[in-house]
Amino acid sequence: MHLLTADRGLVLGDFQGTELWSSEPFSGTVSSVVFNDTGNFMIFGSNSTLLWDSFSNPTDTLLPTQTMELGGTLFSRHTETNFTKGRFQLRFLNNGNLVLNARNILTNNAYASYYTKNTFDDAISQGYQVRFTTTGYVNIVRRNGTIVELTTNRAISSTGYYHRVTLNFDGVLVQYYHPKAFTGTSVWTAVWQIPDNICNNVEVPGSGACGFNSVCSLDDSRRPDCRCPESYSLLDPNDKHGSCKPNFTQSCDDYSCNEDLYDILELTDTDWPLSDYEELKPISVLESVEDPEFGDKAILTDWVWDCFQEGRIVDLVKSDEDILSEWGKSAAIAMFVDSKC
Repeated sequence: MHLLTADRGLVLGDFQGTELWSSEPFSGTVSSVVFNDTGNFMIFGSNSTLLWDSFSNPTDTLLPTQTMELGGTLFSRHTETNFTKGRFQLRFLNNGNLVLNARNILTNNAYASYYTKNTFDDAISQGYQVRFTTTGYVNIVRRNGTIVELTTNRAISSTGYYHRVTLNFDGVLVQYYHPKAFTGTSVWTAVWQIPDNICNNVEVPGSGACGFNSVCSLDDSRRPDCRCPESYSLLDPNDKHGSCKPNFTQSCDDYSCNEDLYDILELTDTDWPLSDYEELKPISVLESVEDPEFGDKAILTDWVWDCFQEGRIVDLVKSDEDILSEWGKSAAIAMFVDSKC
C-alpha cells in the first residue's frame, strides 16, 4: 500500500495499515507517478518536473542502471522485518573510498569501517561514482576513466535474471540474482558478499554483527547465526540477532558476594576480544560544571547533571574506587550510560 501525503511524502504500509517506511517530504503538486522497467519509482509535478525518485533516494538496495555519487549512503534495515534504518551503512566517502561500517543508531555516529575499497590515490584518479551496470557488474568509476570492480565473480546474465545489491540487516553486502521466469521455487541467489566473515570483521565500538552478550557464528550461507549463551535469553524475543539478557540477578549487596552462586562456563572457539560498548557521540552539552580546585570542566548529560545538583554524583560510580579517587581531580568529559542515580 502506497500513500502520498503533503507532510510525509511517499509512505509505504502493509495491508493492516502499519507504516513500514516513508520518504522525506518533497515540495510541489504531484501530477503523475511512473514505475519504470529499471525499478525506479518516479514522482512528477507540473510540466513533468521530477519531484522525487527512488534511485536518487536509495535505502538498502541498488539496482542495475543505478548509481551512487560521492557522499551517498545505503542503510541496512533494522531487522529482517523492521524497515527502519538499522546499524550498518555502505558509504561512498568524498575521498572516493567505499566503506562498510556499523553506527550508533541513537546519534548516527559512524564507527570504524570493517571493509574499505580504497580508490583515493590522487585527485585525478580517485573514484567518483559507484555504477551498477546493465550487465550485472558493480564498479567504482575513477575520474581518469578506469574502473575498480566490486563484482568479484562472473556476473550472471541480465537477460534472463533480475539483479540487486543489498546491504542486509546483519551488515553483509550481497549481490543477488533471481530468474525472471518464476517457477514457484525460485529464490534470490548470492553472486558475492562482503565481508566473507562478518563475525570476525565488525569490532568495537558497537556490539558486532549480533547484539550485546550474543555469540556470533556463520551458518551454511556464511551469514551470522546469533545465539545467546547458556542462562541468557533474547532481550527482544522477535529479534534473533538482537542483544541477550541474563536470566539471573547479578547482585553484590554490601560487597559480600557469595562466589558459590556463580559458575564460569567454557565456550569453545569463542572470543570476546575488545569488550562491547556503544560510543554516544556527538552528544549535546547540556550542562557543565567547573572543578573549584583545578578549574577544569566536566561535561554532564542532563540526568547526570540532576544527580550532581542533588549532591549524589558519587552514586553513579560508588562501586568503582579508582573513579572515586580521581573524581576530585576532575575529568574532561563525564558520561555514564545505562545507569541512574
